[in-house]
Amino acid sequence: MVTPRISTLEHSKAEARAGAVRGERQQQVSNGPGFTLIELLVVIAIIALLLAIFLPVARTARECGQRAACLSNLRQLTLAWAAYADQHDGKLVDGCAMSVAVAGSRRLEG
Repeated sequence: MVTPRISTLEHSKAEARAGAVRGERQQQVSNGPGFTLIELLVVIAIIALLLAIFLPVARTARECGQRAACLSNLRQLTLAWAAYADQHDGKLVDGCAMSVAVAGSRRLEG
């Protein structure tokens, strides 16, 4: 007579079912991909630390960029005023938004 052979996987499943019937709890161990709570908290802490370091540096770089743009604008205005003065016998613009001539004198509006 030939006895049927039971594989180890079927044998462990049968033992698990028998333990469940007896009321025993079986602890499942997962070796699959995943993170533990501690690993997740460590990653979050590292990201927070990097952000704390990076934000002041980014603010400084933004201020430096704004400063460079402002200096460039001032240089362009200075060049424009100098070019205007060259073309108009050394006279500069008075800087008013609007001026209206009233009987030979100037009244400022705006």
